[in-house]
Amino acid sequence: MEQDPVIPPTGNARRTGRALKHCDHLAQRTLPSPPNRSRRIPRPWPARRRNEVNHLEHPVVALRDERVEDLNLVFGTSRPVALITGSGAPRIGNCIARTLFARGYRVVLHARESIADAHTTADELDAGGSDTLVLSGDLTDESEAYSVVDRARDHFGRLDVLVNSAASWNSRPLEETTAEDLRDHFEANTVASFLCAQRAGLIMSGQSHGGAIINLGDWATVRPYLDYAAYFPSKGAIPTMTRSLAVELSSRNSRIRVNAVLPGPAMLPGTLSQTEHKKAIHATLLQKAGRPEDIANAVAFLAESTFITGVSLPVDGGRSIGSQ
Repeated sequence: MEQDPVIPPTGNARRTGRALKHCDHLAQRTLPSPPNRSRRIPRPWPARRRNEVNHLEHPVVALRDERVEDLNLVFGTSRPVALITGSGAPRIGNCIARTLFARGYRVVLHARESIADAHTTADELDAGGSDTLVLSGDLTDESEAYSVVDRARDHFGRLDVLVNSAASWNSRPLEETTAEDLRDHFEANTVASFLCAQRAGLIMSGQSHGGAIINLGDWATVRPYLDYAAYFPSKGAIPTMTRSLAVELSSRNSRIRVNAVLPGPAMLPGTLSQTEHKKAIHATLLQKAGRPEDIANAVAFLAESTFITGVSLPVDGGRSIGSQ
């Protein structure tokens, strides 16, 4: 049986391998099989122009070329810059950074406490290179939030994508929940996201191709569970904030898009018992747990979709509409 030709790893291929080393469950995209045309008389391929690449023979090259072209059309550059807040610790934000890097983005990793993890990720992605940057800052502080966004833009000369993935969540019975708990969650989950989006959006308003902002909410704001009475109101504000910013920023530059992703059970805690784990999976319509890569792929989709704005997209396996 004739085998597909082996394409040596060059440029983006090596970049993709490094980026997904620790995000290795990313769904593999394959080219569809050609339809059955057995009833038709075969037609000879037209003569190939000199130096023309046959993308049917070299699908990897085809996908790589299309990716560069897509990024150019969306952002006006083949190397857009993405700032991902809360991307140091090995959780969803970190996977988003790795996924965007693999797609050709230059990435800015932000962390408040997991700064060592952020530097480790940057070294794994781009050791000795200039396509990553690590920044630290308390995003609940207005001046620090603005500074993080400004430093990302100043370092690379532009800012094309902001992903607000930094978050705080603490479990506490309603009887013990205080006004301070509520304020802390709103500061971390709502105010910080607003400040970063405000600053990034105003920067993007001065760019010819605008940019994209993606906020991370939570599917469970429509079906809250016990002991998170301070957390859920802070995340419930994300869809409204997303729509408001979409209206505000598009009035300043119609190429700015603001959307949100509402993750479902994509990274189940390791502390769950086997019974609890099965229950969480059974509660989804698709009868499976999600993965950080599912959220990262949704973020990439919204970042590059130029006719979607003001949308909050649940990525929850149907959990939010299930009857369980």
